[in-house]
Amino acid sequence: MLTKRTNILFDEQIFKYLVALADKGKTSVGELVRKAVIKVYIKPQINYRRMTSFKNILRLKKGLGHTTAKEIKQSINYGRKY
Repeated sequence: MLTKRTNILFDEQIFKYLVALADKGKTSVGELVRKAVIKVYIKPQINYRRMTSFKNILRLKKGLGHTTAKEIKQSINYGRKY
């Protein structure tokens, strides 16, 4: 739900382009701006966090010292004993 309002000033040429683009996509200029903000500022942060998490998982996986599925299964079964 949209709860915050802001005002953005565009020059006439850019605004006309945004209006035409919004009409073509059957949406509003506000929606175009919101999508652009998400694409430029939000998604890169999410992707960075995912990439960092993935790298941490790979680093932890290397620390396990297991090279085969059989060794991993043996470790799992060993851990289930306790």
